[in-house]
Amino acid sequence: MRKDSKGNKLRDNAEEILREQKSEMPPYDDIHELVHKLQTHQIELKMQNQELRRTSGELEEEKLKYYSLYEFAPVGYFFLDENEIIRDVNIAGTVLLGVEKTVLINTAFIRYMNSESRRTFYKHLEKVKSTGIWQSCELVLIKKDENTVYAQLETNLIQNNKKTEFRITITDITERKKAEEKLLRLNRTLKALGQSNKAMTHATDEAEYLEEVCKIIIEDCGYPMVWIGFAENDENKTVRPVAYSGFDEGYLETLSITWADEKRGRGPTGTAIRTGEICACRNMLTDNKFEPWRGEAIKRGYASSLVLPIMNDGKAFGALTIYSREPDPFLEEEINLLEELVGDISFGLLTIRLSDAKSKAGEKLEKTMDELKRSNRELEQFAYVASHDLQEPLRMVASFTQLLEKQYKDKLDETAVEYINFAVDGAKRMQLLINDLLAYSRVTRKSTEFETVNLEKVLNEVLFNLEIVTEKNQTIIIRESLPEIQADYRQMVQLFQNLIGNALKYRRNATPEICISVQKEDDHWLFSVEDNGIGMESQYFEQVFQIFRRLHTQDEHEGTGIGLAITKRIIEHHGGRIWIESEPSKGSTFYFTIPINNKN
Repeated sequence: MRKDSKGNKLRDNAEEILREQKSEMPPYDDIHELVHKLQTHQIELKMQNQELRRTSGELEEEKLKYYSLYEFAPVGYFFLDENEIIRDVNIAGTVLLGVEKTVLINTAFIRYMNSESRRTFYKHLEKVKSTGIWQSCELVLIKKDENTVYAQLETNLIQNNKKTEFRITITDITERKKAEEKLLRLNRTLKALGQSNKAMTHATDEAEYLEEVCKIIIEDCGYPMVWIGFAENDENKTVRPVAYSGFDEGYLETLSITWADEKRGRGPTGTAIRTGEICACRNMLTDNKFEPWRGEAIKRGYASSLVLPIMNDGKAFGALTIYSREPDPFLEEEINLLEELVGDISFGLLTIRLSDAKSKAGEKLEKTMDELKRSNRELEQFAYVASHDLQEPLRMVASFTQLLEKQYKDKLDETAVEYINFAVDGAKRMQLLINDLLAYSRVTRKSTEFETVNLEKVLNEVLFNLEIVTEKNQTIIIRESLPEIQADYRQMVQLFQNLIGNALKYRRNATPEICISVQKEDDHWLFSVEDNGIGMESQYFEQVFQIFRRLHTQDEHEGTGIGLAITKRIIEHHGGRIWIESEPSKGSTFYFTIPINNKN
């Protein structure tokens, strides 16, 4: 009954609405126009609907595009709330950390950082909050597999509905940091190479030089310990440490290394010396050959080592050993630079040893000449002392040195044999020089036959004889091309040696400069030896050529006072003359002539 009553009521209402519509209906023409408008409006709605569908499709397409850009971007995107909790992350972010998105969401971002990076991150966020603008920083992230990633963070602060949000872009800069670290290490090694070269040029003492090189490697390359050892030729073929720098704490005393082919000689140092090849222990924990030294090395924090042999003539006579606190840290390019550095060490050592040998020979020569000067009161007395007292010890030096070489040749290395040859050669040249001087002092003018003498060769020999004193005073020698003349070769050597030695003896504090020149004039050669020494007054121009006449005391300048007198006699013996032009503090120039067609 209720249902029918409700239906009747609805029907009555519908009939009433229809009656009202009929009473209000316009005439026929108006109805036609209304239908037309409705049709037109319907078409417009249809077109608008199509446009809406197209726009909706484009929006969906753009949404998909931006979604793809976000999800598959080459950098990681992280969205953090005000408590640094991860609220969203893209695929690149999950790959960066090696953690699934569902695991990352709602976890603290700092979980994936070490303590140092956390401090960096907190300072970074505080800066973002305080400035309200984009900020950047670099830190280290820890992946799920415990590997680390160098990352660059770029953070924006977003205020949304009174909520704080951090939008972070993360770029993996691991390769860049590795490249930077590699470049930094190579630059540091290159700096060490340059510093060692500088040390080599100034080195005068072998032990100090080697200690300085070790110190340079420690300071420039950052390794904890470096040492240099020499290979002994004793019965046990011991490797003897001679220099070190860095964190040692008695480590070298525990080594007992040999370069023999046995257990304690098969480590990196012994192997490098024995084979002459670079040798490395990449990991002291796993390298069985390093077992004899493992415990002591690990106590001091060493993890790996690199050994470079110090070579001479294709044979190793020592080694440079470098320790690192990291396993296998040495780069190929770095090893190449260190190999060059070791080459410089070898050259520096040989140079110092040669210089020491020459210095000792020079000291012996100076001592001998001092004895000669003190015994020399006149030319005949000098001749007697030189021919008897001086030549005998020189003959003994030469004889016993040659005997030493013959009996112990098999036990001496090539360097020692070379030093012996230098000593023998020095003694022989000294004997020859004395004999020539004695022969000259005893002959009268034109007593010997002249021969063709190449003065270039003469000057080379003179400069070799004076090499120690010229190098010691950093002397600048300026020389013109010298001719061939008819003369006595040994007397020409004595002539130039006296004049150049005189310039060195009477030098000022300034760097000595000596200029040797020649020009052809008519029937003779005009030579000049000019210096920038102390000079002299004109009243002494003749006096300096007189035997035993000196302008200075023995304390001021050593000498016997016969050098220039001998020089004058040599010039006169060759048919020429010698004179001097000089001013105090402005240097002196010695001029002398030699006939072009000179015959005696």
